[in-house]
Amino acid sequence: MKHLSFIAICMLLTIACSKDKKEDIILQQTMVTVSFEHRIVEGNSMLRSTSNDFLDIIAEQTPKVVTITLENTDLQKTYKCQSNEQITIPVGNYTISAASQHSSSETIGNVGKYFHTKPSIGLSKSSIQITTSTNKIPLNLSYTCYAIFALIDECKSCHMYLYSEYGDFPKKGKYYIAYGKSDLNVQLIPYDNSSEFTSAIIRFVTSYDVTNTFAEFGKYYIIHPTRVDTATSSFDITMPEMQEGVI
Repeated sequence: MKHLSFIAICMLLTIACSKDKKEDIILQQTMVTVSFEHRIVEGNSMLRSTSNDFLDIIAEQTPKVVTITLENTDLQKTYKCQSNEQITIPVGNYTISAASQHSSSETIGNVGKYFHTKPSIGLSKSSIQITTSTNKIPLNLSYTCYAIFALIDECKSCHMYLYSEYGDFPKKGKYYIAYGKSDLNVQLIPYDNSSEFTSAIIRFVTSYDVTNTFAEFGKYYIIHPTRVDTATSSFDITMPEMQEGVI
């Protein structure tokens, strides 16, 4: 029993010493203070190059701040901050990622996993070396969603439709608008006295599928209910050229 107790004490001391040694290494590291600079990468931007109602709304609603995660792979230590803040960290090798955070008011009940009421942007995990000369890190952000617009003049309701779950799209000016995160069924219901339109369900998918509407992150789509004089659901798709822009 004494022998086992001795081994246990030795193990605890070893763990404690390892922890202290790691903390000492961190304290001995050269520190540097860095800030961040937003930009949308070319090929994944819904920002406008000319006057456009849809892009004006997207630009207005796009988050101005993202949460940044920096993991020092040398020290196995993680740091987090907001992109409008500075942070002081040890020099070394890191992985960096970023994502916008949505408040409870920007998600709608159980359907929040399918779409948001504001765009989401982010940076996939990548490697970066931070040295004493590093003072500003560019954030090559991409939209991690697609936008859907419908005209209020054409339909009394525009909502996500999935079995018994419904999520009404919020209104903005002349439009219903939501930002899809995954596959999404959208139902459009025209006004009761409409002689021009009938109801339509449009299915957006994030993996290419010839039978449905392929939704690409960073693009927006304008949809309409079915016209009475057509046999199938009709919708227009507007896909702006992907251009580099500044949020």
